[in-house]
Amino acid sequence: MACDANTAPEAFDASLIPVCTLRTDLSAVPKELFTRLRTSNGVEFENLDFTLDMMLDSASIVFELKVDGVQYGQVTAEFH
Repeated sequence: MACDANTAPEAFDASLIPVCTLRTDLSAVPKELFTRLRTSNGVEFENLDFTLDMMLDSASIVFELKVDGVQYGQVTAEFH
């Protein structure tokens, strides 16, 4: 997300501009690394704690999704 305002908003709002969409395939991540959580309404869902590393190269940006320091699959960026 990007913002043209002089002061960045404290929360998501209409002034933010989407820059890119990141996509990855999580099928290579072992199922035991996911945890089952429940919302306050009782709806269960799978959760994955991860880091997203971004490396700048001379002509590109490379993204890596890591779980416990291990890289899993590719992250692709679609710039808008």
